[in-house]
Amino acid sequence: MNTGISTACFFPMLTEKALEELLKKGTKTLEIFFNSPCESNKEFMLSLMPMINHYKARIVSLHPCTSAFETLSFFGKYERRFYDSIESYKRLFEVCNLLDSDILVFHGAKKKFHIEEELYFERFQKLCQEGKKAGVNICQENVEGFSCGDADFMSRLLKQLPDTKTVFDVKQCVRNNLDPFYMLDVMGKSVYHVHLSDHDKQNVCMLPGRGSFDFKKFFLRLKSLEFDKNVIIELYSNNFDSGDELIAAKGYINQIIRDVQKN
Repeated sequence: MNTGISTACFFPMLTEKALEELLKKGTKTLEIFFNSPCESNKEFMLSLMPMINHYKARIVSLHPCTSAFETLSFFGKYERRFYDSIESYKRLFEVCNLLDSDILVFHGAKKKFHIEEELYFERFQKLCQEGKKAGVNICQENVEGFSCGDADFMSRLLKQLPDTKTVFDVKQCVRNNLDPFYMLDVMGKSVYHVHLSDHDKQNVCMLPGRGSFDFKKFFLRLKSLEFDKNVIIELYSNNFDSGDELIAAKGYINQIIRDVQKN
């Protein structure tokens, strides 16, 4: 298990600049958040590869900005748009393959969209099947305001589609007034990727180690779930003052992981 950092932390800095900032500070495990459609293509990624290879880093996951449009793209009533959207995401699968990354973060449909559950499950399953053909896992995230931010909906999805892989995001639980440990129990062994942050009674998203979240308990719970993937620090740019603080937070998390793995 490695701790990495998402380029999303530096938004609205240009993606390539955010990546360079993290690489120069020694981050070897990263998630790239594409902030514009023109970035989520092979040509843009090929332009980044020399820098990634120079620092011997690994991009373990991709988070496309098109997640903001997944509600209408994949879950609307116009079926032709759904199939067009799958074809569009196949280009993202190609980028994942180029990076040797098997994780594509997926938000899904907004909760207020009121999509029929059976249709959600059917569409999501078809998208996942297309991803698997390319060696990519479409990982459903528990985003506040979206269908799968709701613990009951997530539970029903996992019951209907037990092979689903998920992204567990701490801050999204807090934003949704959900106990992160309760949501983690709901998601269980489906958790394939993690977005980390801290929080306290006044702040929903903070640098790990600055709030009150019990990270030792959290990693012990992940250990009990046999989780052995990567965890990614994902914050908003107003949650820290410098890249050095992100690096320190990464060190803090790595020490906790080492302590937990000794038990």
